[in-house]
Amino acid sequence: MIYTKYLSFDWSMDSIPLVTSPTDPRFLASAVFYSILLVTGYKLAVECGVVEKTWKLLGVDKQPHRSGKHSGRNSPSKARNKEWKDTARKILLALSLLILPFLPASNLFCYVGFVAAERTLYLSSVGYCILAGLLYDFCCSRLGRTLTVSLALVVLTLHGTRTYTRNLDWFDEERLYRSALELNPPKAYSNLGRVYAAQLRLDEAEAAYKMALEHRPNMADTWYNLGVLYQERRNPTPAVNCYETAIKLRKTFATAYLNLGIVHHEN
Repeated sequence: MIYTKYLSFDWSMDSIPLVTSPTDPRFLASAVFYSILLVTGYKLAVECGVVEKTWKLLGVDKQPHRSGKHSGRNSPSKARNKEWKDTARKILLALSLLILPFLPASNLFCYVGFVAAERTLYLSSVGYCILAGLLYDFCCSRLGRTLTVSLALVVLTLHGTRTYTRNLDWFDEERLYRSALELNPPKAYSNLGRVYAAQLRLDEAEAAYKMALEHRPNMADTWYNLGVLYQERRNPTPAVNCYETAIKLRKTFATAYLNLGIVHHEN
């Protein structure tokens, strides 16, 4: 949502190189980012009184330190303290909306079959928009409204242009899948094969399926779809090979068993 150059209809498994070492820069950057996020979230929760209320609900007689309260002449005024608490609540809400809706699709708690996709970020984008609004207010108070509005217009223009060009990719299925050929070739070619097959462009469909399997030969659905294509073209031998490969990759592939039986029965 911040840097929108690389977009794909689906980031399936193996489309992003795996992190295999704790020294991988991506792992280190993620560790630093999430550490900062956790510390920030905890401090905001303390400021908002969420931690204190949680302890009370758990029946624990523990009063966490409230960083917003200080004694002495340097103590902020009640009005300013209240304003900061309101801001802290908004930031905490934004971070919650940004993170929590994405967790079910994060593969952290259960396998979902893909890494990330635009469709899983819609609700999370609400939190992003709230943070953007808070940042706008902050910049207005520090930089002045004129400069802030100018910067905001630049950002909106850039993101609006990217949204427009991305909408062109979503014009139809073929264009959408073609837009991901460089980012996620196995899934893109496989889906293109289905589109071509539905349009009876069978030679192109066969080539697309084979390209997908060259990139990732363990896709049972693609082997199955290629088998269906051969079966429809009255080419039983490669159809049988495709169905058998699909079954090896997925032992419970019922339709592959069914079509394999039909091919054997007809031949």
